[in-house]
Amino acid sequence: MVDVSAKPATPRRAIAEARVLMAQETLSLIIDGAGPKGDVMSVAEIAGVMGAKRTADLIPLCHPIALTDLGVEITPDRVEGLLRIRTTAATVGGSWTLSSGASNYAVDGTVGTIRLAAGSGPAAYLNGASAPAADAFVTLSIDKPATGSGLYASVIARRVVGQGDYRAKTRFQSNGTVAVSLQRVSAAGAETALQAEALVPGLTYAVGEALDIRVQVTGSSPSTVRVKVWKHGSPEPSAWLRTATDSTPGLQGSGGVGIYSYLSSSAANAPVKLRVDDLVVIAP
Repeated sequence: MVDVSAKPATPRRAIAEARVLMAQETLSLIIDGAGPKGDVMSVAEIAGVMGAKRTADLIPLCHPIALTDLGVEITPDRVEGLLRIRTTAATVGGSWTLSSGASNYAVDGTVGTIRLAAGSGPAAYLNGASAPAADAFVTLSIDKPATGSGLYASVIARRVVGQGDYRAKTRFQSNGTVAVSLQRVSAAGAETALQAEALVPGLTYAVGEALDIRVQVTGSSPSTVRVKVWKHGSPEPSAWLRTATDSTPGLQGSGGVGIYSYLSSSAANAPVKLRVDDLVVIAP
């Protein structure tokens, strides 16, 4: 065995996905909870969590690893006749850099929240997760209806400290629609639109629903930035919604990731909480 005790702890996250195809009759029994063994999906999710916690016992020569996050999500798809299974596990969550007071941020063990007052823009950055390319996935929701000019939630997929970042900015609008743009932001916070804001076709939201957002930044001189947004629980779209390229010096190397939020000054129901769940960043 190799001695790795002197190595520093680093944030690591793994993600695994699978599709289980079956007869429509079987799928209906599972969705309706009408099978002879009851709620199959809930039992499977619990079994997945229990199995992950015993990896060292189940896999020969596997070291025991303390998990800091673990999730198993099963989504049925009647159209395709299958179950989509997504599992994530993390060993160290990483050290976040917060842009405002710690009282604006909370974690309840499963979901992170960012508290926004009207006209405020709290952010959280994971600078240690630095890489030349990133594929970021996150699930976002809000605890109150959007009012005024809405609530903006940006997923940053390359942030170079002292230089700026590339981000996809999603806006929860007061009429229930969702708009998205691609932005380059300077170190001073000045935004330049790489792709102007546009409505996500056919997508609406309501309190209690969540949006899945995937942002990818790859390449250098130019860098390619692209985004997808869809309703949580629905299949991921095959096509990217918005794509742009940019060659701004200072943003063509490795960078970290983050979440930036802003509640419009015209909001009438502040404070509003942005819920952040299942943030996963991998190398594309």
